[in-house]
Amino acid sequence: MKTNTSLCFASALMLGFLACAHVTNVKSENTNAKTLRDTIRFSNSNILEEFLFVLRDKNVNTENIFTNVDGELFFNTNQAGYFRIKQSFENYKLHVEWKWPKKTGNGNSGVLIHTQAPDSVWPKCIQVQLKQLNAGDLIAMSGAMFNEAKGKPKDTANKLLDSNEKEEDNWNDCNIICNQDSMIVYVNGVLQNRATQVNVTKGTIGFQLEGKPIYFRNLYLVK
Repeated sequence: MKTNTSLCFASALMLGFLACAHVTNVKSENTNAKTLRDTIRFSNSNILEEFLFVLRDKNVNTENIFTNVDGELFFNTNQAGYFRIKQSFENYKLHVEWKWPKKTGNGNSGVLIHTQAPDSVWPKCIQVQLKQLNAGDLIAMSGAMFNEAKGKPKDTANKLLDSNEKEEDNWNDCNIICNQDSMIVYVNGVLQNRATQVNVTKGTIGFQLEGKPIYFRNLYLVK
């Protein structure tokens, strides 16, 4: 199926501004349309309700590892793990923005797509790499696989172009389109990767913590 990515993300951006603080049904602009689009967005009130935290150290109080000011999540922790949306999804467009504080150096994180049970550090999934200077790489983790992946034990598809990330303390954005067994990744509006024949096509969505301070904001998903 051919996809007009410009139109998809124009729709996603519009719906992102309309989204509420939890899973919300948003009516189409066409009043005659019968379809509804589900949009999920970060808020400053529902993180611990809408997300599950999976950390290597199970004794950590998750309330103490992040702050949330006006929808901007800041993680300043040495913990390894991830937080994930509790629901499972397939065939969607995902938008997320992130930035590194000044003087972070070697910032490391990722978006975990089609995350499978059981929850573990690290789960079976496709990681969209956010690591500094490597944002857009794709990694097949813990038994996940796709056609372009090479280089065990971390089966990786390097980004298509040179790094186009912004300097520290500036927001980056990543848009991920999942359609059946394929995936397309844009970083700051540039097509940076694609995966085909992915062997996991649905699951939860996680956001990786690798012991480096990181900000997240404006996460939303449009089906």
